[in-house]
Amino acid sequence: MRGQQLENPPPIKNGSFFREPLRMSRLTYLPGRIRTYDLMVRSHALYPTGLRAEGLLCYHTGSTPAGGSLPLGYLTRLRPAGGAIIKAMTGEDNQIPGPEPEGEGAPGFPDPGPPSPEEQVAVEQMARVRRWFHFGYEPRITRCLVGANIGVFLAMVASSGLQSLFSPSIETMLSWGALFGPEALYGQYWRMLTSLFLHAGLIHLVLNMYVLWFAGRIVEGVYGSIKFLALYLVAGLGGSLGMIVFSPLAVGVGASGAVFGVFGALVAFLQVRRGEFPPRFLAERFKGLMVFLFIGLAFGFTVPGIGNAAHIGGLICGYLAGLCVMPADPRDLRWHWKDSLRIAAMLLAIALVIHVEKRGMLDFTGDLMLARGMKMLDDHRYSDAVRYFNKCITRNPEDLRAHLGRAMAFAAQDKYRQAVEDCDKILSLDRKNVRALLTRAVCYGKVGEHEKSRSDLTRALSLDPAHPGAYALRGWDNMVLGDYQQSIDDYTKAMSNSRNAMQMHYSRGCARFAAGDRRGAVEDERRFLREAGWGEELAPYAVIILALSYRSLDKPEEASKILDEGAAHLKHAAWPYPVIEYLRREITADQLLARATDNGKMTEVQTYLGLDLLQQGKGEEASRCFKWVVEHGNKEFYEYPIARSQAEQKEVQ
Repeated sequence: MRGQQLENPPPIKNGSFFREPLRMSRLTYLPGRIRTYDLMVRSHALYPTGLRAEGLLCYHTGSTPAGGSLPLGYLTRLRPAGGAIIKAMTGEDNQIPGPEPEGEGAPGFPDPGPPSPEEQVAVEQMARVRRWFHFGYEPRITRCLVGANIGVFLAMVASSGLQSLFSPSIETMLSWGALFGPEALYGQYWRMLTSLFLHAGLIHLVLNMYVLWFAGRIVEGVYGSIKFLALYLVAGLGGSLGMIVFSPLAVGVGASGAVFGVFGALVAFLQVRRGEFPPRFLAERFKGLMVFLFIGLAFGFTVPGIGNAAHIGGLICGYLAGLCVMPADPRDLRWHWKDSLRIAAMLLAIALVIHVEKRGMLDFTGDLMLARGMKMLDDHRYSDAVRYFNKCITRNPEDLRAHLGRAMAFAAQDKYRQAVEDCDKILSLDRKNVRALLTRAVCYGKVGEHEKSRSDLTRALSLDPAHPGAYALRGWDNMVLGDYQQSIDDYTKAMSNSRNAMQMHYSRGCARFAAGDRRGAVEDERRFLREAGWGEELAPYAVIILALSYRSLDKPEEASKILDEGAAHLKHAAWPYPVIEYLRREITADQLLARATDNGKMTEVQTYLGLDLLQQGKGEEASRCFKWVVEHGNKEFYEYPIARSQAEQKEVQ
């Protein structure tokens, strides 16, 4: 006997929480049996991936598994029970479509009687499922969290470039608030929360947001929006705490710790309320949760770069937070004062762990901070270096290495007085610290206190007599102070103790020129050009000194020759080539002065103009040039001591 088929009957419900209508797509009736096919319900509130509805009905009425066959006479029992279950889920009266039985039961079959107690229990349990899971609940917080994560990621990519779309740099993530244990432990506690909204690439973001969207709506429906937000953030803090404790040197980003906490809260809910739901329903839910957690944690243990410490910390804290704020009644999802006390206790426990961890990592973290500060110093990121050194000094105010590093960073930012204070602190604790003496000497020299600078350098040389840098620095101080012969001697000692004396030849050549030793100046500047080459920044200045020295020695041919060589090898568009043009008589003095657009260039121009005018016998005009340099010139330029020496000689004359 052929079966009768019902094709595409009208939908039972098209509710807001169904992606597709609940529909009996086909029922096939065979002699004395019924087999169901393709009866689907897609509810993304309770069953996010889809479930065979005939399985739901048979499953909860004690019948055969989904897709199995039933005696036709059982249809009259299945229909009222199934209708009650659908009413519990949808809130509407609906009946399962099918042929109406004749009389009190199906044809040829006795009336099966009223639903059994087990069937009534199943109906009541499904009603509780609907009440607790709040089908149709608007997941506002889940939407906001997903939107916030996506927005922060797009902003980071927009600010740092498309390279951050798939692999943002560590420095980019740190600048946006990534978690880094030492920074979080020493003042930047906010990183424990901001890191939850950062992701290390598009794939990382998509995976986390998919799982958050999948689980967040369910858990938010169970706990309510406010409680869901609280447990999400507490779980995120727990994940960050796990990273700090077990991976303190890792840079951590991502919402996965908080997402694992959402699953932890769902586990807590199902465990506490397990007596209110059908056993098979609980078994399948727990099975799905355990499979997800196992895969997630196993993936973290086997794939490098995944912070499983954050996953475990978030899972534990999410579970505990779920217990703390679990609703006592599905009709009351409000936030109560007891919830505040319990969450405050959890936050206090997290703070206590941070305090203990901070004390345990004190020395180790200080060394790490110092190393990062030195790395920033090497990378010329001086503000960041100061920040790390400040943390070291906060931890240990007598950390000499941190004070020295900060002094060097301050000096690189032209904050010489602050650098001197750090050096003073070092020398108050260690009077024989050569590096502190050298750093303070440099700072004194930069602010024009060359006597103090020379005194520190002399102390440093008494502790380390072979230090070439100290001799070179003192040579400059002596040149500025007018002690030209001592300057020459210091540069000579610096060269004898240094493997690379190239620039010191230029410096000693300037000192010899200022002292009136033109032959010595020619010797040093020639050697400098020979060793450094024409591409060296000081090469054009060496050409100028050579040309003026040759003219002072009455060797105009040599002066012209070196100027021609400079014209052939040097960049004409770069400064100080206009001075060479002037010495070659290609431009006038007024044209040269017009090109001196700042104090440094004017210092050079006035000095070289004065020297040229002096060689032309125009002593008065030359004196005015030298006087301007002495009164207004930049004292950090080699031209300043040269002009000063000429001005002093004119006064003597």
